[in-house]
Amino acid sequence: MPYTLLIDKHESKTSVIRKLETEKQITEDGKYRVYCYYGDTPHRNFELFLLELDLGSEYTSIGHTEKSQEYITVFQGELLLSINNEDYLVKKEDSICFSSTNPHTYKSCGKDTLKAIVVNFYPI
Repeated sequence: MPYTLLIDKHESKTSVIRKLETEKQITEDGKYRVYCYYGDTPHRNFELFLLELDLGSEYTSIGHTEKSQEYITVFQGELLLSINNEDYLVKKEDSICFSSTNPHTYKSCGKDTLKAIVVNFYPI
């Protein structure tokens, strides 16, 4: 039996993750909140997050590993995403995919708090 079976977190084929059970990251001012529902593992090369960003607030990510890709689908509010000196407006129920190796900035615009699902994909 491989030793990784003993130390890897075991997940059943079906799992329900409750928001209260997620690992979360919150900025000091509380305006940016991200909840990790699924982290990357040796058997899963992506992460899935719920992103919440208060109206008018912004957050800059330093970027992710080489060749990483980020997929974002907005389900409340609007996202102004800045990547490599270009801005992209992503509205409710729209989605964007981009290379997330470089820094990128999320800004909440529109009329509501931004809520979006974020998937970070790490190609093998």
